[in-house]
Amino acid sequence: MAPLELVNFANKWRPLKLRAVATILCIALISTFIFITPVKTEGSKLIFGSVNWKEKLTQNPFDFLN
Repeated sequence: MAPLELVNFANKWRPLKLRAVATILCIALISTFIFITPVKTEGSKLIFGSVNWKEKLTQNPFDFLN
């Protein structure tokens, strides 16, 4: 059992909190893809390279330390 004020507060802010978490997760996912994608510049052009996602996601991220 909870006091009525706490229940009303939770009911009011829960949808906003869930929407904020979903928005932050989407922004983080899109940002991750942007940082992983290789980009080259040729003059005033941006050229986006292709990524072998299978290789990228299975390699050890700490291999550069060896």
